[in-house]
Amino acid sequence: MNSRLLGGWRHVADDVRRLAAGLNALPGGCACGQGAAHLAGMCTCCGSAERSLGACADCEALMASLRDRIDDLVDSTIRFLPFVEMSTAGQRPLESSRVGDLRGQVQRIAATFQKLDTAADEFRDGCTASHIGVLRELGTELAAATGQLDSLLEPDH
Repeated sequence: MNSRLLGGWRHVADDVRRLAAGLNALPGGCACGQGAAHLAGMCTCCGSAERSLGACADCEALMASLRDRIDDLVDSTIRFLPFVEMSTAGQRPLESSRVGDLRGQVQRIAATFQKLDTAADEFRDGCTASHIGVLRELGTELAAATGQLDSLLEPDH
């Protein structure tokens, strides 16, 4: 399957990986009580972590940029994947099943990102350590779903 089908996907995948790494690097607790600043890597907790670990990316900016691009990914899939599916219907069953796999994986990515977005909203408002665990978990899940879509797009898959 041609990876250009989901144009720009590689840039999205790179940003998802950076976001997952940034969420993983968030300090385990938050003493400042400022969730928005924590996500932006600008709170006092991140300042001390950054000095010691080089951690705390601007997860807020990464999530904002990914929001539109994941919506575009879903839109492209809805628009163009049916045509790919029709064109592969007469081919080997494997090709046709891969199209269904792609659709399912894109839906998983979109759903996981939505959960992550909601969890980030909750963290901004409540700024509790339990929210940090959820953010890390969802970041890891999003990165895994991204890796699976990458493997489906490989030409020899």
